[in-house]
Amino acid sequence: MKLKRKKIARNIVITLLLILLMGSSVAFGVGYSKQITAYFNNIKVKLNGNLLNFSKEPFIYEGTVYIPLRDVSENLGLEVVWDGNTNTVYLANNIYGYGSTPRYGYNNPYVLNKDKEKEEEEEDIIKELEDMLNDDYEEYTEGKKDLEFEYSLDEKSRYIKVEMEGKNFEKDSSHWEDRDEDEFEDFIEDIIEEICDEIDDMDVKVDVEDEDGKSVGKYEYDESKDKFEVTFQYGSDGDIDDLEEELNDDYDEYTKGDDGDLEFKYSLKEKSDYIDVEMKGKNFKRDSSEWENRDEDKFKDFIEDIAEKICDEIDDMDVKFFIDDKDGKNTGIYEYDEGKDKLQDKFEYEQD
Repeated sequence: MKLKRKKIARNIVITLLLILLMGSSVAFGVGYSKQITAYFNNIKVKLNGNLLNFSKEPFIYEGTVYIPLRDVSENLGLEVVWDGNTNTVYLANNIYGYGSTPRYGYNNPYVLNKDKEKEEEEEDIIKELEDMLNDDYEEYTEGKKDLEFEYSLDEKSRYIKVEMEGKNFEKDSSHWEDRDEDEFEDFIEDIIEEICDEIDDMDVKVDVEDEDGKSVGKYEYDESKDKFEVTFQYGSDGDIDDLEEELNDDYDEYTKGDDGDLEFKYSLKEKSDYIDVEMKGKNFKRDSSEWENRDEDKFKDFIEDIAEKICDEIDDMDVKFFIDDKDGKNTGIYEYDEGKDKLQDKFEYEQD
């Protein structure tokens, strides 16, 4: 897909804990003053291990450390200019053109304080896009049953986040299962194209949820690479098949034991709220020394590594492991809670 681009001025806010302009003359217009209580605790700041020197001593106010913006910026190789007419701080590698007037306007990616009118204009664009999507993309119709959505957009520092809340389906329902996957991906790409026609130089991330707020799909567009990617689709056999193949290639042996390796064959199934992992032992019985003399802690680490690999590919799903020996007798049951990032052993066979 080749997305079009409309070149419009963009402002990106840089959030810093650096507030004070030191070492230059700054004239403020209409403002206000406030008496504060600050703490000077001989605060030190290091850049790449090197101690920085400041023209004014850093201090703490309401739990935040304040340090001179100019000193830090110059140590980072940036020049600093204060524009008193617009109350704007400009940071750039080469901020001057001909003469002494800063040549960087709102196109400059290092502008700290955006013009209020410009900020409101961008908020209007986001709101208009949101209204348009709710009007024109309310329904996806390329399936046995229509899918209905409500959209909300949020502008982050580097990307536009699109939340698509399902209004008439659950993730385990036939509504979602029977959609045409390729056509649905085209539907998402069309949405991204609409956004990129209006907003320049921003990535787009789309999160699709069912009517209960459960994730059913995640999609990303990388603007710099002009690349669309499906990062997760609930119920996609391809994801499970690919994971199963990877596990059988990369985790076919557990080698941390005193009496030989343990070999496994994996099969994965996607349930409503967890991934079922069956690990069939290929070369050991549960009463054998291979199982008995494994390093138990390292074996749990082995299982946890597998769980984390699965959760890297499939979001918001727990993982349950059922381990059998080569005769099909159960030797272990483990559960991984994705939300708590915690593995529990529910059962481990031990000889009497």
